[in-house]
Amino acid sequence: MKLTFVIFVLGLVLTDTTIAQPADLYARWPLNEGEGEMVFDISGNDLHGMIQNADNGLGPDGSVWVEDPVRGTVISVNGTADGAFVRAGEIPQMTLTNDFTWAFWAKHNAENTADNDIILGNRMDENAVDFVPRQFIKFTPTKFEWHMNGNGDDNLEYDDIPADVWLHHAVVKTADQLTYYRNGIEAGSGTFTQPLDFPQPLFFGGDNEAAAGENWSGFMSEVQLYTYALTSDEVLQVMVLPVGSVIRTSAYKEIPSNKAIDVSIDTDLSWTQGDYADTHDVYFSTVFEDANDADRTNSLDALLSQDQDPNMYDLDRLDYGQTYYWRIDDVNVPLTSSTVFKGKTWQFTTELFDYAIPGDRITATASSQSEESGGPEKTIDGSGLTSVMHPIDTRDDTHSTEISDMWVSSKTDMAPWIQYNFDKPYKLDSMLVWNFNGILIWNMLGLKAVNVEYSTNGGTTWQSLSNFPDFTKA
Repeated sequence: MKLTFVIFVLGLVLTDTTIAQPADLYARWPLNEGEGEMVFDISGNDLHGMIQNADNGLGPDGSVWVEDPVRGTVISVNGTADGAFVRAGEIPQMTLTNDFTWAFWAKHNAENTADNDIILGNRMDENAVDFVPRQFIKFTPTKFEWHMNGNGDDNLEYDDIPADVWLHHAVVKTADQLTYYRNGIEAGSGTFTQPLDFPQPLFFGGDNEAAAGENWSGFMSEVQLYTYALTSDEVLQVMVLPVGSVIRTSAYKEIPSNKAIDVSIDTDLSWTQGDYADTHDVYFSTVFEDANDADRTNSLDALLSQDQDPNMYDLDRLDYGQTYYWRIDDVNVPLTSSTVFKGKTWQFTTELFDYAIPGDRITATASSQSEESGGPEKTIDGSGLTSVMHPIDTRDDTHSTEISDMWVSSKTDMAPWIQYNFDKPYKLDSMLVWNFNGILIWNMLGLKAVNVEYSTNGGTTWQSLSNFPDFTKA
């Protein structure tokens, strides 16, 4: 009696097709939808905002949407206690070491007389109550308020914002330094001494406290946030961006694509450089932390090339089934002070040396079948397996001992065989066979020596597979 089981497993290959965005662009809201109660983030990070009280703007019939002769379609808020505002997620926690940039266009309404209304930022937490300790960040008509636990000394003062004129505002945070730009020109700077304890909710034009004292009246357009300290030249570039465009300060459109699998071991690296790049630093490692944390002063054995000109790197042949991590830092042209823009850390996994053959590419037939057992198809449909057979699978490769999960030949079949017909010829690397004779060995039935033959011409001629071992008693 012959009990033989062969399993072939289907492998599903997935690739990431997300369009690359600059690593430091946190969010961008053009605020030009013209209808509806959502404002869309076009950075690719999906930080879309919801408009609250959308019928309490400055447009026709109280609409928040206005056609402006200078900026085109913009959003508006009316500054009343139940006025419109936008909730757009949150900004990262602000520390004494991280960098960030806020930038936006705004037109202050002359009817807005309060000096501390929220143009952009927050006063409370997401539930409209104070953080403990109290903390917030907000642009107002008179200053950029950096507030931590009653300390007002960290505020960044600037000239009061005049009414009825479009102005571009930006605050660049470089570690503990704040620099304010108005229409692309530096107009104030300062140092803050206290970091904040929490990420802060982000509002446009007011907040959810339902208090006129925090809600601003005016018009907004093109809000942009960066997890990077823009240079003065870049602030100017951001100010004049056409609607819908994106400044790319880091490399993107990476090949191999991020998280790609089944990548050739002979692959090279290539990318599209950022808008201001002059040269590139290439980092590459099998360890994420090394590729992500390395820099020019501490290479962690991951820096393959420094200040190279071409947007590609020719790798040596890679290992099979290995995950690699890589990063491209763009080094900018002198216009931007040769700033090094740290790129995203991407990853890909190379092809395997061998692949399991999908079961739907195999037809199984046999010389006979026991009434109690399953048919020969049980040997290719995954029945009874407790793991997926695959070189990178770490589970044990055991099989059920239930007869219904196997193929068993008839008791009267003294020369049993099972045959597999494949959709095309394959080059064999390994074949896994389960043989279970436990319930039959007492009847002197079972299998020890077997012959495995193969044909590449449809069964016209057959050849024996050499060195196939005898089955042990199971």
